[in-house]
Amino acid sequence: MRKTIYLGLFGVLLAPAMAAAQAPKDLGTEEFGLSPRELVQAIEKTEELIARCMSEQGFQYIAADANTVRAGMSADKSLPGLSEEEFVNRYGFGVSTFYTGLPPQLATGGTEP
Repeated sequence: MRKTIYLGLFGVLLAPAMAAAQAPKDLGTEEFGLSPRELVQAIEKTEELIARCMSEQGFQYIAADANTVRAGMSADKSLPGLSEEEFVNRYGFGVSTFYTGLPPQLATGGTEP
């Protein structure tokens, strides 16, 4: 019984170190472990696929550039006058603490929150 407890404790204490040891050495700093370059490439490929699909369905779609997509990825974690750290400390990531059910354009009549 003691041996089982010690092995369990040993596993719990070493689990973070073992997980870190298994992470790829070339893991990037962006979403999904991508490097900045890989993120730009993924955005460009995704936008190209969306544009192609929309075109095939008879719609016009203007692909967004990587900087625009990146700004959108960050926009839900900030408010004017608050740093990202202050926002997260106050509202978390805003998914459930900031949800109104309406897009900002309908709630305020403009594009700013």
